[in-house]
Amino acid sequence: MLDAQNKGMAKPIWPGLIEGPVRIDVPLDAPWQDGQDYIYWTN
Repeated sequence: MLDAQNKGMAKPIWPGLIEGPVRIDVPLDAPWQDGQDYIYWTN
């Protein structure tokens, strides 16, 4: 479903500056622990 939705979207005008992991529901300054959920965020 995500691939089908992405095919219909316009291409970005410029690339993202950085891409990195962001943990879900955890403060940014908290230490990393094994097994935490995260996503890759492009900004």
